[in-house]
Amino acid sequence: MEKNSYLELLSHVTQEMQMPLNDISNFVYTLKEDEYRPSLAEDERCALLSRIDTRLLQLRRMMGTLTNMTSYSSMTGLDRKDRVLLNQLCRELAAEQDVEVVFTSDIPDYYAVNTHLETLTKVLSTLLQAASERALFRTPSRQEPRVCLDISEQPKSGQLTISVSDTGEPTTLEEDLTQFNLPTERPCRSTIRHLGLYNCRLMVVLLGGFIYIDPKFRQGRRVVINL
Repeated sequence: MEKNSYLELLSHVTQEMQMPLNDISNFVYTLKEDEYRPSLAEDERCALLSRIDTRLLQLRRMMGTLTNMTSYSSMTGLDRKDRVLLNQLCRELAAEQDVEVVFTSDIPDYYAVNTHLETLTKVLSTLLQAASERALFRTPSRQEPRVCLDISEQPKSGQLTISVSDTGEPTTLEEDLTQFNLPTERPCRSTIRHLGLYNCRLMVVLLGGFIYIDPKFRQGRRVVINL
């Protein structure tokens, strides 16, 4: 990573992290004030505490994304010795999302792959979360938010294809070609999200595969991983 790119990225990330930090500071100040001059109803206090938890979760995810970037950027390989039941893993991750995830697979449930479980889990979790957010926040909403997670195998080559598609806003070809690049020119509100996609590319390469966006999919966005 060139120095200028690193500084540009650092600037965007710090700006984005400042927003939830400011929110937490304001919420805590309000709660402290209420200790001296009680004015909040119990449900209002609970609502503030809930909002603090939400912002803390955002910060933890941001820090996790940054940690992944620094870790995986310095790696040259992974020890892919974990024996993973792929269908089981995908069903577990699909159940954790905020929208309906339709899972389909043409491999049997006993099908296992040798991989690095932690890294594969991070890739799929990141893609599913991004797809869920795209489907939920599409404007204007013309259809029910939905995400599809599909697995298929090419028997002759033994290659696995994993795809994550959503009903979010369709992307342009230019966006498709740059989604997995280092987000040095992104607006501060989306830097972390795009950094997560950049990390997915780093991790997929270390897992021995490649990742891209299907340019023919026009109902939203479809991310494809070949392993």
